[in-house]
Amino acid sequence: MTNEHYTNVERALLQYAMSLGVVSEEKLILFHAKSKELIKQKDDQDEQEAIAQERSLDHAIDLINQKLYPLDYKIAKVLNQEKGDSYYVYCNTSEDKPSTAATQFTTAEIDVIKKLIDFIITEGGINESYVIGSSNAIKKVSSSITSYTASQSQQFLDKLVNSGWFNLSQNGKYSLSLKTLTELKSTLIEKYSKREEGGLIDICLGCKDIVTVGVRCPNQTCHIRLHEACENNYSRARRDQGRVCPCGNDWSENDLLPVGESVLRGL
Repeated sequence: MTNEHYTNVERALLQYAMSLGVVSEEKLILFHAKSKELIKQKDDQDEQEAIAQERSLDHAIDLINQKLYPLDYKIAKVLNQEKGDSYYVYCNTSEDKPSTAATQFTTAEIDVIKKLIDFIITEGGINESYVIGSSNAIKKVSSSITSYTASQSQQFLDKLVNSGWFNLSQNGKYSLSLKTLTELKSTLIEKYSKREEGGLIDICLGCKDIVTVGVRCPNQTCHIRLHEACENNYSRARRDQGRVCPCGNDWSENDLLPVGESVLRGL
């Protein structure tokens, strides 16, 4: 544990991250810089606040996480699967994450969240689309909460998207959000196991996070999966050896296959 002091710069950074839940690295760097500038302009700036001026964003996040650790929270830096840029996620680290939403949802609604996640992994994990369609999602909700009409079920799904549990594509497919994948990473791996172990969870060869949008080796017996940004990094690093998978498959001769909703377009 460091003896470095926690200042108003870190407090402002934490409040900003908490208010947004998920924030891009670009925005958080800008906010951090503005917070340091405001503190710098104070007439009564103390020694510790002066020291905080020299801290990088990741250094400040480390200090914040030391405060959050006993409370089962953290700010995690993760990769956006679609664009490849970095985001910071304010997330819960407790054992049963969906149950921590009790202040937002009823017990029955929390159970539905778990069922939707289970469907996305168990059914979507078979073809590696990792999605559930709108009609199936509505049926899942209305069959679990029998008092809900189709309209109420849709409103509940909208609430799940707005509160950051799921993403909704233009094609009406629900998938696990960046926040959910970050919070539930260890839980999902423990429950469904990694694909390399015969399970349903794809793990990126590069960043080691879960892949629900990305690419996979065309060798049907190979478990190698990557986010597109991580695949680009992998190929650049191995430029001299060629785009060859650890399994030996030459990706320059055999096109990589998609992971995510785009899988369904080829079916």
